[in-house]
Amino acid sequence: MLSAHQWRWGIDQWVEFLKDKEIPVLPRTGALVAELGQQAAESGEGVSARELANYVYSDPYLALKLLRRAEGRRSQRLGQETTTALAAVLQTGLDDLCRLVTASSVSDDSMQGCIDCELRAVTASTIARSWAAQRVDVSPEEVALAALMSESGELLLWHFAPELPLKVQAELSSGRAFRRHR
Repeated sequence: MLSAHQWRWGIDQWVEFLKDKEIPVLPRTGALVAELGQQAAESGEGVSARELANYVYSDPYLALKLLRRAEGRRSQRLGQETTTALAAVLQTGLDDLCRLVTASSVSDDSMQGCIDCELRAVTASTIARSWAAQRVDVSPEEVALAALMSESGELLLWHFAPELPLKVQAELSSGRAFRRHR
């Protein structure tokens, strides 16, 4: 429940509030990673990092969680930021990824607005990757990850302060406000 004070917060206050919160994962991601970890343990063969990276592109929460983790553990000697899901997966590893996802809370996928926001992010990522590949960009994966992260602020609000996006959704449906098309 938001306090009266929180309803008046600006972007800076919300960033400060959300920056240290434990990011959840989607329910299907938890089940998928548990299955992948079990298969790897039974067969003795690991899952390829590229395959894991492809799963990251279907969960914007996991992508944000991995980027945060990879950047926190990145060596200063590396000299460059983590900008792709593959790099984040490689820095994390399968075992750490499984532990990270298993220890994570699960997002509430019962709210249609949250599902729509997640779908917008995943769709934007898919389109951006295809567009960047067609344009022969240097790193279509970076473009795809940036597009996936485009809705991360709203997704975090859906998880930690759902009253706020629900109020925005009510304003949009009433016709008193309009969503900007990007």
